[in-house]
Amino acid sequence: MNNSAAHIDYKFHLFTFYLLLMIRTFEREVGFYERLEKILMLICFIVFSYYLLFSFLNLPSSLNIYNRGTAAGGYSYRIAGPTTLAFILVACLKIWNKTKWNLIYTFTFLFGLITILLQGSLQYLMIYVIVNGLLFIKKDKWLIILPIIFIALFAIVANTAQFFFNEKLTEKIGYITKPWEYSTVKHRVETVNLMLDKTTGSYQEIFFGSGVGVTSTYFEINEISPSLSRQRTFHEIDNGFYYVYHRFGLVGLSIFLLFHLYLLFGSKVNLRFKLAFLAIFLISNLLSIHYFTNAFFVLFLILFLNKHNRSAANHPNNSKEIIAFKNQG
Repeated sequence: MNNSAAHIDYKFHLFTFYLLLMIRTFEREVGFYERLEKILMLICFIVFSYYLLFSFLNLPSSLNIYNRGTAAGGYSYRIAGPTTLAFILVACLKIWNKTKWNLIYTFTFLFGLITILLQGSLQYLMIYVIVNGLLFIKKDKWLIILPIIFIALFAIVANTAQFFFNEKLTEKIGYITKPWEYSTVKHRVETVNLMLDKTTGSYQEIFFGSGVGVTSTYFEINEISPSLSRQRTFHEIDNGFYYVYHRFGLVGLSIFLLFHLYLLFGSKVNLRFKLAFLAIFLISNLLSIHYFTNAFFVLFLILFLNKHNRSAANHPNNSKEIIAFKNQG
């Protein structure tokens, strides 16, 4: 089908493909993932500084290039800014590489927590707490205590927020353990139902979708102020699974899910990394389309398909192992 917005979808996928090629080219070098982790931590510090500048220095919003005057940058309890995905990626790299939680990462974790709170994203906050809970657990046999760690981290987040942030954000954080009760989550479920009713009119749409670049349009009823009810059009509603279904139908969605099941059960990465990815995959796709619009999610694909850990510490040509071999000789 010829959809006028096809270039938008292609743009995101092209960036992802370029990033995939770049990482696959350089990952063969020993210690590549340690350097990547350091680069991501530098990005984390820059992102953290950006949010601090517009939070505590009271700079005019006109200087904020991310402030588009929309809901994403207009609420009083959140700051419009760059994505905070880098903080999550650093934690996932540490889990994948089986590196320990050290003092430097403690500061990185706190910077990330403050940054995500300032951003006001319940989605990223849930992911961040779960992933760091998995990082804190050193051995798989202790995964049974993950719920306890999750509750402890949640308590830290909630208690920290009430001292630094307003009542609206603190209230929002209260939904981290019961997101299905949050009004925004309920609204996103409703929009999926609305769009499913519109995209089940023909077997072609059901099985093969409406093609790349299709947009979603529905009539939104404002129950508080009916006069503000209006028809709205989006690149896509906030649901990654519907994003795939709308474009490629049940056939495309089935392939998409089967491929990710293969990653989870067919790869040799450690269990904690699989659980971290599963949490990210489910939460991000149930609450947004970031999985398809942020190229850095491709890093998970690379880590799953990487048959050999090419970190300097685990590389077979590690200098310490060479010295040990020579001494044995």
